[in-house]
This record gives sequence, structure tokens and C-alpha cells, in this order.
Amino acid sequence: MMVYFIKVVAFQLLFLLGYDLFLKKETFFNWNRMYLIFSSLISFVLPFIKIEGFQNIVPQEYIILLPEVVLTPQKAVETIEPTWNWLLIIGIVVSSLLFIYKITQLLKLRFKGHFVKHENYTIVIIPKSSLAFSIFRYVFIGEDIDEAKLEDILSHELVHIREKHSLDLLYFELLRILCWFNPLVYIYQKRISELHEYIADDRVVQHTNKSNYYEKLLAEVFQTQQFSFTNQFFKHSLIKKRISMLSKQKSREILKLKYLVLVPLLFLSLIYTSCEDSTAEDTEYESEVIEKEAISIQQIDKAPIFPGCESETTLEDLKSCFSQKIAMHVSQNFDVKSAEALGLSGTQKIYVQFVVDENGAISELKTRSPHPSLSAEAERAIKTLPKLLPAMKNGKPVKLQYVLPIAFKLAE
Repeated sequence: MMVYFIKVVAFQLLFLLGYDLFLKKETFFNWNRMYLIFSSLISFVLPFIKIEGFQNIVPQEYIILLPEVVLTPQKAVETIEPTWNWLLIIGIVVSSLLFIYKITQLLKLRFKGHFVKHENYTIVIIPKSSLAFSIFRYVFIGEDIDEAKLEDILSHELVHIREKHSLDLLYFELLRILCWFNPLVYIYQKRISELHEYIADDRVVQHTNKSNYYEKLLAEVFQTQQFSFTNQFFKHSLIKKRISMLSKQKSREILKLKYLVLVPLLFLSLIYTSCEDSTAEDTEYESEVIEKEAISIQQIDKAPIFPGCESETTLEDLKSCFSQKIAMHVSQNFDVKSAEALGLSGTQKIYVQFVVDENGAISELKTRSPHPSLSAEAERAIKTLPKLLPAMKNGKPVKLQYVLPIAFKLAE
């Protein structure tokens, strides 16, 4: 799961860099809006896409390198069972509570105000307030706002309602809950909020005097109440940017070709997900590895399943669970005392190569270590692995080859 989210963040960073470098300053506001929503969404899908045609671009490795297991004479240091899932759940709960708090604050304003209903929207007049914002079909306006400015404010907020900008903000608000740890989601929401204001300003000045509209924006120093999922008229940090964008000359149509930047970004992402190399072998050992009938993990439909990992569904999660169980097994079954008696010092590396065959059994063991006794002990520990469910390809069980590095740390 953690690997998946790291990929999502990487893709979103790539798309945001493309936006900030090539698109942000253009006046194609609706195109930019579509780009931000599409790129944020496709980032969650890309890690699952594997295109076989791209797999030939980068040579596939035939040996899966498992995470290194570190052993010491005092105790076996196994790969720690990740607390990621618990952290994720706790973060989601806290983020959800914050969202609920925002909703309750909004509802308080709603019930405190009085309503002026129209055919397609409802105005909520808030007593003793200078707020001005909208959410879905509700326009919240403070009763202290000068009546001379109400027309422009209402026109602006009605654009948000007609364009359904609240749906965009709600989408990113939900992403903030589910991906609370991802700072790029907050940047996405900030970018889309800016675009909403540019879109609304652009529509309003088509039917009013632009200079007067500038002056009203500059003159206002209103109180603000931050709701990240509402469109706020008087958001001080945005006013300067809004005026700058209003005064900007319309981008030439030819500049829409900039959106083609999405094509190479998607292409690079697909190459990465399709050809992702799951090995990073020690180069000295790599030349000594003999390839048997095992196939690449990128080409299989289902990874081998270690007992206890049956509930995992994705290939990445199965690989992660498999690695953790192997590490735990070796840590618990490797006889560190017998290895300590060899008189070696420093960090000793042991490489164990094995195959999970079509029956789920461990076979074809090979080891490489600085001492025969270490090799023998490593083989013994691996041979005690339980029977696994084999890897599957096209509905048939297949062999899959692994290399497990074991680092044995001894006193100098």
C-alpha cells in the first residue's frame, strides 16, 4: 500500500510541475480546471496500468530481489511489520473529524442567517457579518456588506454555482481526507480554488466595468472565515492574483498546444509503471546468477502467496506481505549463535537464491557467502519455509526466482 501511494505522489508531482511550468499563467481557465482534475485522478489509476508493449523498452530482470534481512548476535532484526496501515487509518479519522467540524461551522452560519430563495439558488443573509462565499446552491452574504457592491458579489458567486465549482472543491476535500499525508493534494486544491476565482471574475467583467471591478477588489478589507470547500469572494491572499489575471491579455489560441505536455507526461508514467524494475541487485553477484525457467514478476498475473497473506488483493500488496513474512521467518529460524562462533567480524553478506516452483515448494537453492557454514545455515533456514501458493500466469502455476540478501552484523 505504501509503495502505491509513493507512486501516486510521484505522478502528481510530475503533473503539477507540468502545470506550473507550462499552463498556470495562461488564461485557458476551464482547460486548466480539466487538467488539474484529470491529472489528480489519473495519478491514482496509473500505478495499476501495465502495457506489455512498453515492457520491451527496458529489459526485464528475471530475479526478484527481496528486502535485506539484518541479523545480529544479540537478536535477529527482522523487517518491522509496517505501522503504515494504522497511521493511514488514524490520519483518515482525524481528517474526517476536521471535515465534520468545518461542516458544523458552516451549518451554524446557515441556521443563524435568514433565507432569500430564488429559482436556482438561495441567499443566506448572515447577521453582523461581512462574509461572502458560496457552496453548491447557497450564497452566504453578510448583512454588513455595502448594498452597492452586492450586485457584483452575487454575480461572481452565481458563476461558481452555475459552473459547479463546489464539486471540484469537495472532490479535493475528500482527497485531503483519504490522502492526508500527501502535501500535493493541498497544492492541487489551492490551484483549483485560484482557477475558480479567475473563471468567476472573467465571467463577471464581461457584463460590468472592469476598472470599477478592480477598484472594488482593491478597496475591500473584509473578514474571512476559512472553509477549504467553499468559494470565497474576499480571500485576501488571492485578490492580487485575481487582479493580475484580470489585467492579463487573453492567451492566443495556438498556446492551447501546451496541453500536449500531458502526452509525454502520461507516456513517461506508463513506461515507468509497465517497465518498473523490481530488482536492484548487487552488481558483483548479478553476473553469477543463472537464469532458469522463472519469469519476471511484471509478467505474472499473481505473485506467490505466503501463508497469512491470502487477504491481500493487489500484486504490490502481495509482494510486500511476501517479503515481510520471509524476513520474519529467517529472523526467527536463523541460528545466530552458530554463526557467531565462526570468528568473523564486521558485516557479512549472505545471498540466498531460490525458486518457488509450480507446486509452491522451495527448490533450486544456491547461496553465496564468506563462509560455508553461513551458507549452510542460510539454506537450512530457507528450507524450513512453509509451502506457498505458486505464482500464476495465464491461469497456470509458474516458477518464480528470488534472491534474499542477509546481512549478518558481528562485533569488530
